[in-house]
Amino acid sequence: MLSKRIEYLLWILATDNTQLAAYAGCSESNFSRLKSGARRPSKDSLTVKKFVGAIMSIAKDKSMTGSLRSLTDAQSDDDDALFTAIINWLFEEANEPIPYSPWEINARQFGEKL
Repeated sequence: MLSKRIEYLLWILATDNTQLAAYAGCSESNFSRLKSGARRPSKDSLTVKKFVGAIMSIAKDKSMTGSLRSLTDAQSDDDDALFTAIINWLFEEANEPIPYSPWEINARQFGEKL
């Protein structure tokens, strides 16, 4: 589930591993392994903290912090609360569907979006 949620966040923010790595100041292969599911770090790992920090920075630059707060049910407007909410959302094991899954788009949905 972690890799699907990461893919979803990247899709929402219209970003990729290269941009994430630039914001986080690390190798894009770190995030590539997270996204593919090849690596399953703990909630408190440095890689996850860098990933979430980069996601928050990109969201701020794109004026999408409100969308992240809404998606993760962040209870407060401060950055620490959002940071924690994103981590909890990423590692949530509930089988709730992601609001809109980019990997499940069919031809009709694609045509309607155009």
